[in-house]
Amino acid sequence: MSPTFYGPRKTNRASWTQENLDKALKDLQNKNASIRDIALKNNIPEKTLRTRIKENNFIKGNLGKKSHLGEEMEKKLVEHVIKLQSVGFAPSRKNLRKLTFNLSQKLGLKQVFNIEKKIAGKGWYRSFMRRNPTLSIRKPRGTSNARANAMNKEDIKNYFDLLKQCLNDNNLMNKPSNIYNMDESGLQLNNEPDVVVALKGSRNVQIRQCAERGETITIVTCCNAEGSFLPPYCIFKGIRKQETWDMNMPPGSVIKMRKESAYINEDLFMDWLENHFIPRKSPGQCLLILDGHGSQTNSPDMLQMAVDNDVHILCLPSHTTHYLQPLDRAFFKPLKTYFRDAACEWGNANPTKKIGRIHFGLLLTKAWSQAATIQTGISGFRATGIYPFCPSAIPEYAYLQSAIQHEESSESDKEMSLPIITNSSSTHCQTCIMTDESKVGYLTLNESQAQPGPSNMNQQPPLLAETPTTKTYQVPVRRILKEISPIPKTDHLHQENNKLH
Repeated sequence: MSPTFYGPRKTNRASWTQENLDKALKDLQNKNASIRDIALKNNIPEKTLRTRIKENNFIKGNLGKKSHLGEEMEKKLVEHVIKLQSVGFAPSRKNLRKLTFNLSQKLGLKQVFNIEKKIAGKGWYRSFMRRNPTLSIRKPRGTSNARANAMNKEDIKNYFDLLKQCLNDNNLMNKPSNIYNMDESGLQLNNEPDVVVALKGSRNVQIRQCAERGETITIVTCCNAEGSFLPPYCIFKGIRKQETWDMNMPPGSVIKMRKESAYINEDLFMDWLENHFIPRKSPGQCLLILDGHGSQTNSPDMLQMAVDNDVHILCLPSHTTHYLQPLDRAFFKPLKTYFRDAACEWGNANPTKKIGRIHFGLLLTKAWSQAATIQTGISGFRATGIYPFCPSAIPEYAYLQSAIQHEESSESDKEMSLPIITNSSSTHCQTCIMTDESKVGYLTLNESQAQPGPSNMNQQPPLLAETPTTKTYQVPVRRILKEISPIPKTDHLHQENNKLH
């Protein structure tokens, strides 16, 4: 098989630029000099310039064999891949190769791919990615249908309108110390292994763990827009608490027990609000942003306590915390990473022991000191558009459902076709010059003008003709791509905002 990539350029051929060619064309049209002089002036070989005039081709391409689909067709393919990504259905490498084979077959191109497997080759794929550097291989993150439907611009706009109203009504727009976010997450008492360095070709690399599966402990975290964190509020499963568990915990930390599980419930949230948050909050009116879980918003006593202590509670829309919750955006991932690193170090130092509750404080203190920084807290509120107040902080790619609706209604998605020019029986040599998708210009050359030689040196150069005399056929590229690989459509489920203000 011939190579698809030949490495760095090792020839001076075609070292002139498109700008040189454009200047040469302008000189030809203005009759400034002979073809020989114009070629020398613009650093273009005379034979090359004469060939360009003969073929009526004034667009510089790359050396070597052209791509199988062609430049314009590949642009359409790239656009289609980007649209699939925008609605959460980016194709895999294999799917892209299958899509290319089907597109080539639909367009009636000479088939150079594997007909038996109905797939484009790996060599074509590698060349395609080099020709289109706007595409790259990325590891996707799974997003449920509920989250995709909830993240729509209408509901997010309503949330930011409510947030703005709450900030203005309570004079909190410029008081970051009085804007809080509270959330909880779980930490596992286990030294889960990370990526390791091992012998190349090893089929089974094993790492010792303290247990198959560690106990989960819930940690309730709260931070304000200034980057100040409240001490962690931890929940263990069980009935009786041992004093030794408090050893080495971060200062001000609290450990609570729950018989059924380590998850938070109404009573624990009430205790956290009354005894942990309110005594530590900044004086005056405060805004507390929650994820709207039933355990945190269903208690009338809790709501009354919040009102009595100047705490205004705002619940995030359902299934949107991955973009709207400051702690989710900036804090929990580094906390879990640092906690896992600390657990791995402890496990390596104590290979025969199991990580227990007595060791939790030591591991949490090490991870907390690294993760709970001022910069981390500030970046979480900035990324979610809460402080400084900026609804546009939510990126466009967050709205998968809105992208689907845009795809269905956008006028820019009207059928665009790729012109294919076929020469008629005329005595003129005619070739299409692609300027953009809506405008096509034509250069018309008389055969006598196209012949090189002294008799042609002073003749009138080629000019742009207004009307082509060739037959033009339209290939509906986008329609074919949609037939082969349709943009998936999902039902739009409007999520009602849980608003507690």
